[in-house]
Amino acid sequence: MKKIQLIAALVLVVIALCSCSNTDYQKVIPANATLVVKADLKSVSEKADFKHSKMMKMLDASLVAMVKGKDLKTVKGYIDDPMKMGIDFGMPLYLFMMGEDTFGLTMKMNDEGDVKDFLQLLNKQGMASKPQEKNGLMCGTLLDDISYSYDANTFLLLASMSGEESSAISRMAHELMDLKEADSFANTEAFERLNEEEQDVACYAGFKVM
Repeated sequence: MKKIQLIAALVLVVIALCSCSNTDYQKVIPANATLVVKADLKSVSEKADFKHSKMMKMLDASLVAMVKGKDLKTVKGYIDDPMKMGIDFGMPLYLFMMGEDTFGLTMKMNDEGDVKDFLQLLNKQGMASKPQEKNGLMCGTLLDDISYSYDANTFLLLASMSGEESSAISRMAHELMDLKEADSFANTEAFERLNEEEQDVACYAGFKVM
């Protein structure tokens, strides 16, 4: 009997840990966010048949013009299978706004090694800085103006439309990654209502979920 109880307890612990790791990336959204958009990109892409769309042809043409050297094939591989980037696109991503000009995007990490490889490719193309460890997080910049931070569960992008210095945005990203549960949008009724929406894209603005 005790063995059965022990096994049952271990199963519950594993389930709890898995549940936490699947939702930790949502906790970086601050409770005072003025806008939060939840999007299921995988579903949207499949319904729109993105791989055979005119947009895909335009993207291919842009990649030929932008990507240097032999990396074009690798980049196209990421487009064909975005999961290779190390991001779990099977989970919803969240775009959020703080104040009037700061935007964030949080995504579920799938594989840190794959993310690092993708960032190194972008660095080679002059589109991103190499990941650097800072206060227990990996961080850097994309296209000079966008800060990124990530750990084993969360990949966060943060940018300011007002020309805020990258160092200030980087500090803000670190603060969000270390956000307490009580200060998180994920701990609000609005977030619960947002996730109850079955649409591929749902939006919270002010006090309304749309």
